[in-house]
Amino acid sequence: MGEAARVYAEQLNRFSYGHALWWPEHTKGPNGRKREIDIGDVGYVDKDGAFHPLFNVTYAADDERNANRVPAGNFVVLDYHAGSVETKESFLPPGPLHSSSVSSRSIEGELAANDSVTRTAGATLSYRFECNSKEGAFLMLWDDATKTVIEEDARMFEEYMLRYHESWCEYARDKRGLSLKNEDIILVRGFVKTSRWTVAAFLGSRSSTQQVTISGELGSVVNIGINYSSHEDARCSPVAPRSGPAHPMPKDQCLFLNYYKIKRRRFFPNEIVAAADPSDHDAERRGEEDGDIEILIESEATNHRLSDPLIMILDYILEFSDAEVAITSYHDVNIINLYARTINGI
Repeated sequence: MGEAARVYAEQLNRFSYGHALWWPEHTKGPNGRKREIDIGDVGYVDKDGAFHPLFNVTYAADDERNANRVPAGNFVVLDYHAGSVETKESFLPPGPLHSSSVSSRSIEGELAANDSVTRTAGATLSYRFECNSKEGAFLMLWDDATKTVIEEDARMFEEYMLRYHESWCEYARDKRGLSLKNEDIILVRGFVKTSRWTVAAFLGSRSSTQQVTISGELGSVVNIGINYSSHEDARCSPVAPRSGPAHPMPKDQCLFLNYYKIKRRRFFPNEIVAAADPSDHDAERRGEEDGDIEILIESEATNHRLSDPLIMILDYILEFSDAEVAITSYHDVNIINLYARTINGI
């Protein structure tokens, strides 16, 4: 995962809204045309923080969304009740969201960051963000955001994924030529979307004080002004913030992605590690010859684990249970975070 995308996703995990996408824009679907993310999409998040749909399990194979590019032989449409979709308008108001390492304040003459005044189209917002840590991130909403998620039929989605996930992985690998781990193939359960946004990640090589000032108008298409300053040298500068879209759009830009992820227990008695040091590999083989039997659960790189908390939940389930397969979604992350805040009196 790209450094900016990783830091951004990791730093905004604290809100438990879903995976924070560094690239909220549309990406190409199976028919080759760009489209917004939808419930039932099967796909993956790339290293740049963009979600790529492979197909959608809630539409027929010959539907325009799938264009017959689905797993052959056993593709079954997931028929869920439309009433199981819960939608919350104005789930997030216009304004900033940021990591705990970042502080924000409105610039004089503008609306206060925490006021209760209804913000209307045409009102100007100006904020200064300051990061005093090596890493940090913020999201600026120039319009309110809507949350959509599957609730009542959640078990149906889980059972469906457990049944067909392996065929999705084979399809991604054999038919689409993608080099992905099985757990990278996800099923979309919900999302938080808006119309206009700015994202930014601080990527300092060491602790310093960095500031970004942005300003723009709510609900209209204007140039978003961005100024950056640092109390240290240029090595501590953040990546340039991203903003979009350039033209009027409905609320179809995906800020947070809620999805199901699966991980299976794996056994590697004769594991071959292509990039392993020969001496390490020889030591592993000697261990096998000595009769030592080890059950290995595939681990993620530290950065990936931090940017995707679902990996940590799946690893925990597999390590402390006899389950052969584990499945989770951001709903579980939210429960864990709520529990943590409760016991810590937050």
